[in-house]
Amino acid sequence: MRSVQKKALPTGLSLLALLACLLPAAGCATSRPVVYVVPSAADAPMPHPHGDMVLLNDEELRELRKIEPPRMVWDIAETWRVILADDDGRWPQFKPVDTSAYRDSTDGVKGTIAASGEGVPGETYPNAFDNTLAKWCIKTPTIWIRFQYPDGVKRRVTAYTITTANDVPGRDPRDWKLLGSNDGEAWAVVDTRSGEKWFDRHEKRLFKVASPGDYNVYKLDVTKNGGEDTSQLGEIELLVPLE
Repeated sequence: MRSVQKKALPTGLSLLALLACLLPAAGCATSRPVVYVVPSAADAPMPHPHGDMVLLNDEELRELRKIEPPRMVWDIAETWRVILADDDGRWPQFKPVDTSAYRDSTDGVKGTIAASGEGVPGETYPNAFDNTLAKWCIKTPTIWIRFQYPDGVKRRVTAYTITTANDVPGRDPRDWKLLGSNDGEAWAVVDTRSGEKWFDRHEKRLFKVASPGDYNVYKLDVTKNGGEDTSQLGEIELLVPLE
């Protein structure tokens, strides 16, 4: 990963003059936006391909907040602290997850949820199917969780979503299998993922099922996480096509 190219303010150059040079809206010839980073975040990411990074000290940051230059967006979510480029130096392209062609087959259903462990207090396994930002967090590096439809109902899940939790990216799932069963004993592999990478907290991703079938029970079996001895999930959706 390339290191951040820290741009120091030239001696005697006022912040207003700096902004006039850097911001397109202030008369600069370039069309590239500017990403302002405080020193504590400067060693985390590398320069974004679509913006010039300028490192500000505390005094400059205070002055900049007074000016509120055009086209500037404050990084309230601290994205620059948590998003890293992948091994090839590419930045993720964030797009809203489109699930409009599906419905979550677990919504409004009194199904049975089981898991490899309860989880820490207040962050237990039912949170993975509660449609909130609450998470399931458990102190093991591998986990499984399953959902069974009531009254023997079978569903053909053709896609599913996983949402990361609020912190510690090393706890996110990396390798897993989605399994289907009609008796809870014999399992068929409906989808397999390996080396998956996540770039944000509460990031929701859609996965298409490779081998869909009609099953009463679905089980997400996570065999590897990002390297921590604790694992966590924010939310799981088992999706079926709209009828």
